[in-house]
Amino acid sequence: MDGSQVCTHCGAPLAQGAAWCGKCGQVAGSPAVAPLGPSAQSQWGQSPLASASMGQRVSDRWRGLSRRAKVGTAVAVVIAILVLAVIGGSSSTSGGASGSPSPSTPLAAMATASPSASPTAPSATPSITAGPTVTAAPTVTAAPTVSLLPSPTANPHDLTVPNITQSLSDNGNLMPLSSFQNLKVTIEPGDKSVDIEAHPTVVLDENHFLTITASNALVASKAIFGWYPTVLGIRVTVDADFIDHYGKSSTEPGAWISITNATAQKFDYAGMANLDSTTVFCDADSYWVSPSIWNRVSTSDRGCMTRASKG
Repeated sequence: MDGSQVCTHCGAPLAQGAAWCGKCGQVAGSPAVAPLGPSAQSQWGQSPLASASMGQRVSDRWRGLSRRAKVGTAVAVVIAILVLAVIGGSSSTSGGASGSPSPSTPLAAMATASPSASPTAPSATPSITAGPTVTAAPTVTAAPTVSLLPSPTANPHDLTVPNITQSLSDNGNLMPLSSFQNLKVTIEPGDKSVDIEAHPTVVLDENHFLTITASNALVASKAIFGWYPTVLGIRVTVDADFIDHYGKSSTEPGAWISITNATAQKFDYAGMANLDSTTVFCDADSYWVSPSIWNRVSTSDRGCMTRASKG
């Protein structure tokens, strides 16, 4: 051995042509590396440089070992593997007996393994609160049936109540202030006289009442005379509501006008419609006004009428 061939790291003599130091394992002839300061040490106690060249150093050491050393190392590795296998088998057997999870059980499987089944109380279903009771809508009572008047006959000149009612309706536009509310038509025996009675529900005052009476008489005269040949006279009555001095109320005739066919032949209905309403009273064959109404009509509003009755 040449004494000049020594390890530059540990100073041990090297064999002729040796690539590795048999004592420290460093590469023969490589410069010694000064140890790094504490700040350069890794968390495992090795310097970053030593950690980076670890695989190369192991590989170089393995090539530097003798054949006998390699065989011994391989045998030691095999024995270590067998020992670990035996120890692992024992641990598995004892772990299975004690009920602890086997080392080979994956952690994820252990973490997600469901606990032993136990009866679980079913989750309570929220009770449905009954809504407010729907009350049936009140039964709609049918309105009383309105009995229609008989239809006019095929011959409009037949003296019947329906025909007269229709005639009054057809001529109502002659006097807009006429009112045939609560109409009652009576045909006297012999078909020579017709009574027409009405009870208006809207009367403003006594003057208005007289105007309604005169308007109804003029419309009835035009509607009946000449259209129904047998009729020789008509009486038009308008009822009024009265209250006596005892406070009792009653519905009684307030005024009436009688006109004959002979008198009606003198009427120009279009012209008379433009005259004062009291003119019809004065031209009629006869009339009557209740004293309760007459006394409340001023003299200026009586027109041509000089008294409460005529004829």
